[in-house]
Formats: sequence, C-alpha cells, structure tokens
Amino acid sequence: MRPEISEWLDRIRTTDAFAKTYYHGALLTEKYPHLQSLKTVAA
Repeated sequence: MRPEISEWLDRIRTTDAFAKTYYHGALLTEKYPHLQSLKTVAA
C-alpha cells in the first residue's frame, strides 16, 4: 500500500465518524462469516 494511503487511513480511523460507522459487528463478514470465503483480492 502506498504510504500516502496508509497515512490517510490512519488519520480517518481516529475520527468519531469512523468509530460510529465501523464498529465491531458492522461488517457483513462479521455478521455472515461465510462471506469471508468469497472475498477477492483487488488487483
């Protein structure tokens, strides 16, 4: 991952909006674990 993107992600993760949106259990793969096996890697 490019350093600029990593730095941006680090900054956004510290915001209140991120914490409210991406709480544990909010991801579909957390709610439906079988979806994890369908995950593909972006090129």
